[in-house]
Amino acid sequence: AIRYREQQLRVVIISGPSLLAVLSEFTRLSGRPSLPPDWAFAPWKGRDVHFNCSQVVEDAEKLRQQGIPGSVMLIDSPWETAYNDFTINRLQFDDPEDMFLRLQELERFGFHNIFWATPFINRANRVDMQGITAGPAAIFQEADERGFLVQQEGGGSQIVKWWKGEGGRVDFTSEAAVAFWHGAMNTTRQWPTARGFKCDDGEGNYFLPGAAFHDGSPLSLMKTRYVEKYLGAMGSFIDKYLDGDGVLMARSGFTGTGKSFVWAGDQRANWNRTEGFPSVIMAGQTAALSGSSCGAATSRGTSATPSTRSSLCAGRSLARSPR
Repeated sequence: AIRYREQQLRVVIISGPSLLAVLSEFTRLSGRPSLPPDWAFAPWKGRDVHFNCSQVVEDAEKLRQQGIPGSVMLIDSPWETAYNDFTINRLQFDDPEDMFLRLQELERFGFHNIFWATPFINRANRVDMQGITAGPAAIFQEADERGFLVQQEGGGSQIVKWWKGEGGRVDFTSEAAVAFWHGAMNTTRQWPTARGFKCDDGEGNYFLPGAAFHDGSPLSLMKTRYVEKYLGAMGSFIDKYLDGDGVLMARSGFTGTGKSFVWAGDQRANWNRTEGFPSVIMAGQTAALSGSSCGAATSRGTSATPSTRSSLCAGRSLARSPR
């Protein structure tokens, strides 16, 4: 059964001489992803958490020592002084200047880095690393007072709890809010190897009843449209401030949401068809058939310790995949 809120439902049937022709027409209508830079297609390296500068440099140098042509170093969560202020935590990374300089020295062989982000600006933070403030992010007050966060009917920012604390989501239907967000993101450009973001979250499940948006869009529409606006804002930052020489990796999204790799998520290090490595293969196949040509997944899973066999099979699968 199909349920919908509108008075009319439009169905588009696409036919063609081949599946490739049908897919080409489908993506022409729905929107095609941008082609990432060449350097983004080499192996990426990241950890669930980098606890210090030494671990970041160690990961990069080991790839070079092993002759692996890695291109991207992912700085995952946590890395900031608050979620999401884009200010590096100097108690965690005590000498970021030297750390990024070392990555820059390796960059001539293809090293860049991307930072984890979500669309929340926190009023209160989960302190899961020394150096993170428990109170509001430095940019929260301005975002709150100027109405740059999704509002609650009747006025005021809609504050919700999420896995890194509590805060408001940026209202990407407002051009002024997007410009403010870009200003915060621009802090990362002081680091010479910064070339993009891992865009976590973005789904509509965190909105509470009564959520109000700058352009007047109803919540029923924004539950899916929000991620399109979110990734659009992140992608426009790359186009405007990095001259297009950057990349996004997105957890949420759908056909036509733009300039990003699709991230398969936190799969387990086993052969479970719904949560393990087989789910990554199936997700890649279905995403490709939906017009999403670029994907990313971890080769070792994010929970438990994989066996040698599972690591080899997952690595071979990813290495042979054009995604």
